[in-house]
Amino acid sequence: MRKAARRVAVAAGMVVAAGALQFAATAPASASPAQCRTYLSSYKYQIGVKVEKACSFAHDGWKAPGDPISNRQKCMIELDRIGVKAQHANRACNAD
Repeated sequence: MRKAARRVAVAAGMVVAAGALQFAATAPASASPAQCRTYLSSYKYQIGVKVEKACSFAHDGWKAPGDPISNRQKCMIELDRIGVKAQHANRACNAD
């Protein structure tokens, strides 16, 4: 019985570790427009002028005084306009 419980625990640990590794490998672009483009490219999106413009906002969440939306939100809005799936835009722009 003890061996079976240990095997189950090891298997569960491996599943958790594999999930964590997958999450780390698909981490969103958090620091630069280049990471945003690379992330989108990994999902086979065409990287052109419109994606370049959208990703240029991805580098920070800064918001100008009086501006109702942040740069990350602008990134997501621009990507949405060109047909990027919401989940991909969210990860590419690193909007938490």
